[in-house]
Amino acid sequence: MRYGISWALDSSQYSEPEEMYRAITEDINAADIGALHSVWVEESRETAIAVSSPSMFLTHMAPITDNVLLGVKNRQLIQSHPVRLAEEFAVLDVFSRGRALCAFEAASKQQLPAQRLHETIEFMRAAWSRDNMRFNGDYIKFPASIPEDADEGLSTQVLEDEFIPQWQRNNALEDFVAIRPKPYQIRPVIHVSIEDDATLEWSAAHGISPILYADMATEAVVQRVQQYSTALEKAGRSLCEVEIAIERDIHINGAASECALGGDIESLMTQIRQLGDRTQMSHLIWRRRTTGGSDLAEFVNGIMLGIQA
Repeated sequence: MRYGISWALDSSQYSEPEEMYRAITEDINAADIGALHSVWVEESRETAIAVSSPSMFLTHMAPITDNVLLGVKNRQLIQSHPVRLAEEFAVLDVFSRGRALCAFEAASKQQLPAQRLHETIEFMRAAWSRDNMRFNGDYIKFPASIPEDADEGLSTQVLEDEFIPQWQRNNALEDFVAIRPKPYQIRPVIHVSIEDDATLEWSAAHGISPILYADMATEAVVQRVQQYSTALEKAGRSLCEVEIAIERDIHINGAASECALGGDIESLMTQIRQLGDRTQMSHLIWRRRTTGGSDLAEFVNGIMLGIQA
């Protein structure tokens, strides 16, 4: 199993955004040195200290970390064109040499049709793996010059007998366009929240990895993952094709709750094992409420290494 951390910080803890960024940077460096597998920065615009562009921040962190995976959490579509989403992930992946991760927020939480989210993910995967392409969807049409009679969904350019360089085409608008750069990874992993039934079924059918965020009660998480596993099997796919990521609040030497794991080290190890057995999760993300402190070392040395031993 992989282990990671994310943050849900109270703005009152920090006098200015720069202080929070420095604190998260120190946590990321500690996670990298401490052999945690991933860090996740949430996209948000709700508070003065919110990180509105996690990809840029993580691209800055890429050259000063060595091993930890760098994930964007709660990725939203509202203020980003799909081309930009594909490009900024690829840039992060190139700078980190294959350590980029991305997890999308549920469409209902963004007040968007589920089909728009599905098309965006399909488009991004195509942009990373195809060269001259076009995409004709209900919500995404690329490039802008796409013909009205274009085939639905993804299509790629048919090889012509004579190749004409772009600079000799008299500024003609292209029906097929390549998006650059390409990611460092051959097949990047995308996670998507499966709170919505339509996305649960679609992601299982297409082999998209699910993520369950920390605001969902643990029993509801178990139920959703079981539904996803059933849909995955129905689609003829295997759990080996996907990574089930579950985010939880974890209270070391604290109380458990509906949405949180809690107790001493031994108790937490038992709870994590039980959750893993019930969900087949392969990636546990601890949502931290503070930065710094000794609890990160306790988690790595006491819980993570104890379970892996």
